[in-house]
Amino acid sequence: MKKIFVFIVIIIFVIPVYTASAQEKQEIRDLMEKVKNLESQMEKIGEETEARRKLIITKEETVEREKEILTSVDKEEYTVEKKKSIGMTYNISYGYSAADRLVLDVHDVVEGAHEYNHSMTHSISVSYGLLDNLTVNTGVPFVYRYYKTGASGSKDVTGIGDMSFGMSWQPIKRTKGGLSTTFSGSVTLPTGRSPYKINPNTEISTGNGLYSISTGLNLSKPIDPLIVYGGLSYSRSFNFNVKDLHLNVGDFVLEEVEPGDSIGFKMGMAYALSYRASINLGFNYSYGLSTTYHYSGHTKETPIGTSASFSIGTGWKITPKTTISVGLGISLIGGDDFTLSVGIPFTF
Repeated sequence: MKKIFVFIVIIIFVIPVYTASAQEKQEIRDLMEKVKNLESQMEKIGEETEARRKLIITKEETVEREKEILTSVDKEEYTVEKKKSIGMTYNISYGYSAADRLVLDVHDVVEGAHEYNHSMTHSISVSYGLLDNLTVNTGVPFVYRYYKTGASGSKDVTGIGDMSFGMSWQPIKRTKGGLSTTFSGSVTLPTGRSPYKINPNTEISTGNGLYSISTGLNLSKPIDPLIVYGGLSYSRSFNFNVKDLHLNVGDFVLEEVEPGDSIGFKMGMAYALSYRASINLGFNYSYGLSTTYHYSGHTKETPIGTSASFSIGTGWKITPKTTISVGLGISLIGGDDFTLSVGIPFTF
């Protein structure tokens, strides 16, 4: 096309130069110079247009990328930590609970008092992929608790909480659109301040004071555009370190504690608002069997306890490997208890 254009210019302007006057020849030369400038500008415009075309993502490419993102969860893969990879999560949470109870004032008069319990927990969890479907993990919490009763009585404590060691095993890969099944187990050690080895009138604990073993089953399934999940858990505590106690509780001495087992259930769903943001809703329920307290001269058994909570959270992907999660848990069985947490994971 360019050659044809030049050939036409030669026929129109160059040939008449040999038959034209000096003035006409000068006008023709000026005109040819303008044509060359115009041709140069047209080449530049063509190059710029081609560069813009290469930078613009076509509609087909956009649809293909969206399809890639939406179907990425359908790949056959394991969902636990990959083999030889290390994951670390920093979590900070604030918990609040309140209740009314009867207490004795300085004149030994029984009166109602409102008690408040605030807790701030910083925890660091580290996981390591032994195999593509087997991950081991450990968690270390650092706890600050503040407790206040009535108008004057208050106490606080800062220290390490109960450490835990666990593992997660996924027997089979998650198939496209199929169910993901993960089994988990953990052991909790009473490394925090035990509630059975302090003066309850002046001190508060940072741990449960018990050894415990927990097992669980977690299920999840993508149902575009949702991911639904559910799980069961069972926990048993052992009183290895709460025998032969001599803890004064009122007019009695606590000598031994036989903790009860607990069973938990959870269910919920997550929805992807975009490639970088998601929202999740959940329900948690726990059923605790009776705990028996052996005092000097008599035995007391606590009633069976239940707890339930509703949780809502969101996740924000700030890098391909890092998603900040924020969650709020609200008690559904009496009181105005709640927990607010923020988690930041890292993968190496």
